[in-house]
Amino acid sequence: MITRSFGLAVPMALVAVLAGCEKPITLENFDNWMPGKPKLENVWKPPTEITDFKKLFAQNCRGCHGDGHMTGASIALNDPTFLAIISPEELTRLITDGVPKTPMPAFAIRNGGQLTDEQIEILVKGILAWKNPATTPPGPLPPYAAQLGNAAAGEAVYAAYLASLEKMNPRVTAQGFMTNPAFLGLVSDQHIRTLIITGRPELGIPNFQNAIPGKPLSDQDIADVVAWIVSKRLNEFGQPLTPPTLPNANESSQP
Repeated sequence: MITRSFGLAVPMALVAVLAGCEKPITLENFDNWMPGKPKLENVWKPPTEITDFKKLFAQNCRGCHGDGHMTGASIALNDPTFLAIISPEELTRLITDGVPKTPMPAFAIRNGGQLTDEQIEILVKGILAWKNPATTPPGPLPPYAAQLGNAAAGEAVYAAYLASLEKMNPRVTAQGFMTNPAFLGLVSDQHIRTLIITGRPELGIPNFQNAIPGKPLSDQDIADVVAWIVSKRLNEFGQPLTPPTLPNANESSQP
């Protein structure tokens, strides 16, 4: 049987505990006063409810593209040249649909991913917000996408391009730079084009304007060298693919 004195002791003890808290306990914060309880911003949310750009980028993009501090396996999405040539529509399509037969997955829920259209829009706006006029390369700039050029002419362009890079950074041109069969089997034609245009400055590979000092690559040079590199792609039997496939207007491109 609970005595009256014990019944009074319990609420008095609770009052004493609450009085020792740093913040006064009110009806508004009573449910969150317990020690060890996570803050509201740290409470788990379903993936579809995340609307913070930094969290979305860290969870979906940073692993492959880096974050400005960590170098990723693919092109940095804050690269000034990339930001100067990619359109909001193209970036949205890339994130939404991905690139078939490459490591770039589709992120839209309707395509098997985990992001809503709203989250994809947040990512696109956040990435494009990194564009800075002070670091944007001077024009004219080549278009993001274009048809393949002349592979025969591209061989000479590639030779000059490779010779120049070897002087700058011999390590990055080892093991068949951009012509390695394993690499070509993983990337799209568009990805090769984007790499030629943007370079990988964080790895010591300048963009198209500086890869050959004093001789920026022209639109035709870029189209030709991409055609030559693509011509080195092998089929599943290790045989050359002839002729090199031309980009399909309906085919997704890799950034």
